[in-house]
Amino acid sequence: MIIPAELAQAYISLESTLKALQHYCEPILQGVAHSVNGKTVGRIKPVESVFSKIEKDQLKKPFEEIDDLYAATIIVPNETQLTEVETLIENNFIIEQKKPARTGKPEEFTFDVPQYILRLQDDPSRDRGSVLTRLKFELQVKTEMQAAASTVSRELSYKTKRSSWRRHRLSSRIWAMVEMIDDLLGKLERDTDDASEDAEEQFTMFLKRNRIIGVLEEVLSPIQLPEDMRRLAITVEKYLSNTNLDMAKLEDVAMLRSILQKSDYKKFCEASVLAASNTVFIVLFLEGLLTGNSPDPYKLPGKHRYLITSEMMDLCPILKKVPQDRRVDLGVELFSDS
Repeated sequence: MIIPAELAQAYISLESTLKALQHYCEPILQGVAHSVNGKTVGRIKPVESVFSKIEKDQLKKPFEEIDDLYAATIIVPNETQLTEVETLIENNFIIEQKKPARTGKPEEFTFDVPQYILRLQDDPSRDRGSVLTRLKFELQVKTEMQAAASTVSRELSYKTKRSSWRRHRLSSRIWAMVEMIDDLLGKLERDTDDASEDAEEQFTMFLKRNRIIGVLEEVLSPIQLPEDMRRLAITVEKYLSNTNLDMAKLEDVAMLRSILQKSDYKKFCEASVLAASNTVFIVLFLEGLLTGNSPDPYKLPGKHRYLITSEMMDLCPILKKVPQDRRVDLGVELFSDS
């Protein structure tokens, strides 16, 4: 997967601070977990995931908006320890937010565990404490059954090459079994984002995304393609929503393929310094599909920001004219002592 150089540089500049945050948090979290016969796991978000989230969620200042650059999980034997764990969390950290439970149809099931956005408490003796106490991180609390189900359902739903209605269905069935085994009545309900969709609409969504994946695999250089093609399809789908191309129509699928295969765009499709999403954005922009009949850097659709990298501007100089207030800000001022 190609990572824009500016993003990679910004990530490297803050990685040591994230490791320091993890260093101070882990002993406290382990103490909380051990008090209820539990255990902890933690990780720093990989740069590939940061890149995908920036594009998928269209973030303005990603290094300030992403709450799980460092994230940890406390795993407890069963649900009876959850209240005690929350009390210990309140005593040892500053709780910025407790994310609400997801709600949906009673006959549907999905991932739903206690999630907190936390900060370290002030400690004058801590090195670099002025920086670390400003940083947020995510903590999830799971039962052992939920932790096992999370691993399996994530592999089914999120780590596959193609979108699959059947795999999402199997994931939901796993969570239904977890609810029965772990007695989590009312806590494992499906996200309402697609609760109102009928079966035909859900199948159409997967069909469109798989057609996008098929075109990109056919046209783009393999080096540009990420491991997580599902997220790439979602990003491209958002770009296409601002055009007249509808991936439910075979003629529009053929049109997208034809556009990407134009000789004028060969250098973008084969560029080793561009990610697949960068290439698609450039081509749609130059075709005028995002801004009308001609490429206009001042008329990008929506109000969100776009990730315009130096590599993109080198290959497509007109992108230098995209206003700063329409670009993703990769600044890391939050991690500075000043």
